[in-house]
Amino acid sequence: MSKEFDDVNNPSHYQGIVVTLRPVDITRQLPGPLSNAVKYVWRAGQKDGTPGLKDLAKAMWYLQDWMENSYPYDHLVASSLWRLVPKNALRGEKYMIISYILDGCFNVAYECLKDLRGAWEEESKDKGEQ
Repeated sequence: MSKEFDDVNNPSHYQGIVVTLRPVDITRQLPGPLSNAVKYVWRAGQKDGTPGLKDLAKAMWYLQDWMENSYPYDHLVASSLWRLVPKNALRGEKYMIISYILDGCFNVAYECLKDLRGAWEEESKDKGEQ
């Protein structure tokens, strides 16, 4: 398919438009505990060059808190915004975990967080990090 401009399939007036989403654009649509869980998964391993184990532990805590004390909410806005984030924007496991949280699959997300945290702990041990 040609990348040339044409008025129907590839109009020039839409070229160069870039949509940028920040984590806060999604987390504002969520109740507190879920907002915090998503925030900590998103930033895990990206803040100050740390391995992110504390962030994963915090995400697990907030997700567990939500599962034990949850109430209904409309997740469609946050889920719709999340679908605009490119899958390669985050390490694959983190993208998947946030997707599970936003789709309401909290137990699956929690188990994936446990697995990721365990894997990252092993990597830290192998590198001699604490």
